[in-house]
Amino acid sequence: MKTILLTGANGFVGSAIYDALASSTLYNVIPVVRKGSIIDIDGVKFVDDFDANSDWRGLLEGIDIVIHTAGKAGDGTTGSLESYRAVNTAATLNLAQQAAMAGVDRFVFISSLKVNGETTAMNDPITEHTPAEPVGAYAVSKHEAEIGLNHIAANSSLDVVTIRPPMVYGQNAKGNFSALVALIKRRYPLPFGMIHNLRSFVSIDNLTDFILTALEHPSAPKGVLFVSDGEDVSTTDLMCRLADAIKSPLCLFPVPVPVMLLIAAAFGKKNVMRSLTGSFQVDITGTCERLNWKPTISMEKGLAYLASKELHK
Repeated sequence: MKTILLTGANGFVGSAIYDALASSTLYNVIPVVRKGSIIDIDGVKFVDDFDANSDWRGLLEGIDIVIHTAGKAGDGTTGSLESYRAVNTAATLNLAQQAAMAGVDRFVFISSLKVNGETTAMNDPITEHTPAEPVGAYAVSKHEAEIGLNHIAANSSLDVVTIRPPMVYGQNAKGNFSALVALIKRRYPLPFGMIHNLRSFVSIDNLTDFILTALEHPSAPKGVLFVSDGEDVSTTDLMCRLADAIKSPLCLFPVPVPVMLLIAAAFGKKNVMRSLTGSFQVDITGTCERLNWKPTISMEKGLAYLASKELHK
């Protein structure tokens, strides 16, 4: 049985990974969170802080795999680049370097599709051949971490697995997806009736299954891995599906996208509106072939599961 150190075990993604690993007979999982975090998990370990000077030596003894989900989240518009670098870059590389010195076999890093930018042309998805074009402090810090991890891997026996997911949805998801659910539940008329974009998403269930597949797959460290539900939808279609799933009336009226962007800019929300109206697609074909993986549930089932949780809140 292999032992896994899981950082950020109390986060949205980390907690889902912990639940999956804890129910597995293949792995022994050691969850790690910052001191002061509220978490009810047996065997949890606390670290004073997560920075470039953290001493992980005691926790890394006997560890086979590190899954690193902890970090500074956000769209990168709030907080300085240095504040993102301190956590997402410097602290990550500090942990990875100590993992390499401790003889850890594999380091799984949860990066972000934002490393490839914020938008794509319609039906021109990101692939493994698409160059990185990070926009904003969050994406830049994740990309710099990827570069540093590759350097550590090249100079040690540590295998590094980098995963770039798009927006992740599921119960307790934060960010824009959570905001969409909240808007729908308020039952206000919304100006999203004529958005003809295409965006990739991944359910927390598909992401978790993908991460577990990548834990020991021999091809996982051979380049960046992309994951999604394998189905791209427009914002308008997504809102209709969400409303139907949570059984909430939805009133959408058509407003041209350029008008929406102008109005959003006046309120300092242009970046948020751009993410709602622009396309952002990823093609996971190459990754699926490499890992012999496919999404375990459809978006329809993923939204239905999310809805079942929302309806019981």
